[in-house]
Amino acid sequence: MTTANNLSAKHASNWQDTVSCGDIVAFEMPSEHLHNPLQPPKKALPWLVVDEAIYVGTRYLTLARGHAIGTTFNHGAQIRVEHSAAFGAAGLSQPTVYNLRGLVIVSVNHEGFAPNKDGTPVLGRLVGDELVQLEHLRARIHAINVEHAEGRADLLKLQALLAKRSGRQMSGMIIPAPIAIPTPDPQQ
Repeated sequence: MTTANNLSAKHASNWQDTVSCGDIVAFEMPSEHLHNPLQPPKKALPWLVVDEAIYVGTRYLTLARGHAIGTTFNHGAQIRVEHSAAFGAAGLSQPTVYNLRGLVIVSVNHEGFAPNKDGTPVLGRLVGDELVQLEHLRARIHAINVEHAEGRADLLKLQALLAKRSGRQMSGMIIPAPIAIPTPDPQQ
């Protein structure tokens, strides 16, 4: 699904610092082979960098997996890279769809990134309408996240008020975090 791209030289030595939203990266979803060397690794697939953030001093990327157009995975919010110029610039060899329903968050230091011979997993970048579509979807995602954060803040205020009225100590609220793929512990 991927081809060599001229962006490799640009990203080779410091791709962890320069990779950004709209880039396509080769990433291998962790599987049992990380804990069982006898199991063959899965093939690295093209993933779209949807967002980036720094948590506790570490840079993380939000990724959406790419699928060949026409597969059964084409549902929900998605970015379709269909035209030859678009999938060529993205470093892809065929039309691909990125489903934003199954996002994962990984550290740029995760061993699932599959660097090419130049030392970078960056395959290419979205251009034109596809990049504009990604920016619109990112704006929607951020708006929803802000709305949810405001709702959580209101819920915390209500919990504090109820705890105060009942004379109980407020223990806090558990807020589920997005799914993140941890880097396997090499000591295990």
